[in-house]
Amino acid sequence: MKDFFVSYNSADKTWAEWIAWVLEEHGYTVVIQAWDFRPGGNFILDMQRAAEESHRTIMVLSEDYLKAKYTQPEWAAAFKQDPTAEERRLIPIRVAKCKPTGMLAPLVYVDLVDKAEAEAEALVLAALQARAKPATRPSFPGGTPTKERVVQKKAAFPQSKRVTWQIVLDYTLQNTFDHFRKIDSVVAELKQLSDDKRLEEVGKTGESGSTVVTLKGTEAGFSIIESLSNTGQLPEICGLLVEQVRLVSNLGEFAPAPAPLPSKPASPAMTPPKTELTPKERLALSRQITGLTVQEFNDLLLLLEPPAGLIPPPSTSQGDRTFALLSWAQSTTGCGLAAVQAALQDILP
Repeated sequence: MKDFFVSYNSADKTWAEWIAWVLEEHGYTVVIQAWDFRPGGNFILDMQRAAEESHRTIMVLSEDYLKAKYTQPEWAAAFKQDPTAEERRLIPIRVAKCKPTGMLAPLVYVDLVDKAEAEAEALVLAALQARAKPATRPSFPGGTPTKERVVQKKAAFPQSKRVTWQIVLDYTLQNTFDHFRKIDSVVAELKQLSDDKRLEEVGKTGESGSTVVTLKGTEAGFSIIESLSNTGQLPEICGLLVEQVRLVSNLGEFAPAPAPLPSKPASPAMTPPKTELTPKERLALSRQITGLTVQEFNDLLLLLEPPAGLIPPPSTSQGDRTFALLSWAQSTTGCGLAAVQAALQDILP
């Protein structure tokens, strides 16, 4: 079962896709005609499955939606399942000025008309919650003048300071997908060891045969990893020898380290992996992927692991599948085009 079926009129397609993207970006599963009803399918049956196999239906409300004939069975199916709205199976989101009538009139809708993007996103996500309790305590409604109001100050919650630090590994970094995956596994392991859920990688470079991974996280998390390293409890991580753990100051200089790096044979400095492509390079990458066989394309998906259901099936044109893959790779939740290039090199002879 999917979380949401987005019901909309073609005139509001851009709004529908924006809403669907926001939902999927925050972990919800979505069915939407623009992405999931593919050439060769039966539109009516696809619509029936979408309505039956989704927990809730989102109506993208506008005058065009209310006047359209094909949208009526879509919201009617959800209305029939929950006529008293106790389960909130039908969530109207108004994107243009209109006035619902009839059975839709009593339903409370989310109003995105004339809202900025950040506010609109917050309203959509808030509408999905079971309660609308505010995050902060409401002011006292007794009418006391502001200057006489007694405000009891609470102790501030102790937030751990964010710091930038590095771990140096005995590992020669290369611009390949397997190497990127290896560093990802190191970061995941560090996140568990430090109990720092906010730990994130901000860069990786090669230095004389070693790999330097730069991270940003809480000061408490860094202290745990530093202590494990200094006491010899972290000789390796994910099968890679740990040479040093060091703090980076605000000025970009390394803080004094307790012990120097072990000496190792000199080797040419390595160029950091390229993370951005020029428009010409992106076009060349798109054409290269479009020219893959179905098996090669599926191998590429196996390596990159995009979210399930995001990439159209093999029956769809290769160009559409390529576009979906690269759009995801360039998104905030995607793997990046450099990782796509690296994976492509791994599967091609």
